[in-house]
Amino acid sequence: MIALVGMLACSASQDGFEFEERLIVDSSRPLEEFGAQPASDAREILLYTWSGSGEDVADRPLVLIAHGVDGHPDKFQTFATELTDRGYFVGAIAFPSTNRDALAGYAGLGDLPNQPGDLAATVDYLSAAVTDRSDSFYRRFDPETIGVIGHSLGAATVMGWTRFDCCRTDRADAVVLLSTPQTLGVVFGEGPDAIGPPTLLAHGLDDQTVTWEETQTFAAEIDELATVYLTGVGHSEAIEGGGDQPAREHFRTLVDGLFREQLLGEEGALSEVLADSMYVDDEVQVD
Repeated sequence: MIALVGMLACSASQDGFEFEERLIVDSSRPLEEFGAQPASDAREILLYTWSGSGEDVADRPLVLIAHGVDGHPDKFQTFATELTDRGYFVGAIAFPSTNRDALAGYAGLGDLPNQPGDLAATVDYLSAAVTDRSDSFYRRFDPETIGVIGHSLGAATVMGWTRFDCCRTDRADAVVLLSTPQTLGVVFGEGPDAIGPPTLLAHGLDDQTVTWEETQTFAAEIDELATVYLTGVGHSEAIEGGGDQPAREHFRTLVDGLFREQLLGEEGALSEVLADSMYVDDEVQVD
């Protein structure tokens, strides 16, 4: 059973987008003890959402973001609001054991096999909320048109959710993975399925946390649309943080190109983006 415990915050931005913070409780699955984090009969999933203001937006695609170790939805504030400017309803969750505020520390990595279920629970919750006339999410997005972005451990989570039999979903219509730790796929099974939702891979060539060779290996195992190796980019700046960050602009443009093509039906949008001069110093491989 999945329930909304309470709306923790709700505010409208002066910049014209709507922000909400909610807590989802999935009582159908327990939380194990990791490090200083006690076990629980239910999994609590913190959800942040950002969307543009306005009406008649029931066909707006839903985009979910999955964070890495020590991550948090608030690290995606700038990136998420930039996506709302392009017409998406964006949600980011805090995984119970691997987010910045969890008590588990690195022991929380043991919860990775359960994290695809947190994405599934979030989609189930949002799909119910968007049809509830009493909910502020009512008709704010299309629950049948979903894009997913995974960063680092979040990329491994999405990898499990979309490419392994243990956790496979048919809810994701397009996937972007940044800094994919391919070796972690072992927790989900022997190997990923080659066939899956349309997928774009990206990796910074200066990433000192997850080497770009891991994405290269993963790309050889699946039917991805394209892989982009970003020159001079490290592990997190392409999606986290704020300010004027060229790496974030490059990655966001890739994301928007894939989603416009796969979620909005704009044929050739990704190819057009990949041909842009901003990627002239990057290594672009198209399947």
